[in-house]
Amino acid sequence: MGNAVIRGVVFDLGGVLIELDHARLGLAVDKATWHRWLLEHPVARAWETGLCDYGQFAGAVLLEFGAGLDAEGLAQRLQSWVLTPGPEAPALVASLRPGLRALCLSNNNPLHWARLGKLGVGEWFSERVLSFQAGVAKPDPEIYRALEQKTQLHGQALLLLDDNRVNVQAARAMGWQAEQVEGLQHARSVLAERGLLVP
Repeated sequence: MGNAVIRGVVFDLGGVLIELDHARLGLAVDKATWHRWLLEHPVARAWETGLCDYGQFAGAVLLEFGAGLDAEGLAQRLQSWVLTPGPEAPALVASLRPGLRALCLSNNNPLHWARLGKLGVGEWFSERVLSFQAGVAKPDPEIYRALEQKTQLHGQALLLLDDNRVNVQAARAMGWQAEQVEGLQHARSVLAERGLLVP
């Protein structure tokens, strides 16, 4: 099958189109441990699936990593962790070959989306599925099914670009095409190699 059947390119946000600067968090935790905590801790999962409020999430973070911080200070650091996208990110999405749909599948939360939404990030895509709105997060198969239902595209017709190996494996288990990419330039390279960008 391969590139000829792809009808939708599914972009993750953080770590792919949106740069994350771990140093700006200023928490006593290394990058790998932080990302694993977000993926595995029940309160972090609840925050990203819309099942708890910021106060509960902040309490869990501060208990684990945030000595000397309060919830407001943590919110400021979480906001600065997600860097403002430059023009290259929307330009890449817009440069997909005619006939391809630009889609978004992101583990996200109300705090970050409030900022990204104001920056117009949602407008880069024809459809988007965000974990805190869907009530489920990657790598749960249900969030992949939610995107399939929303787009009426399935299996090999979808190519996911995600920086998390677990999410890529879950997409492949759904029959999707999927590539692990680290950052905007890597995403561009993968799309160019597959012939999915306008020359």
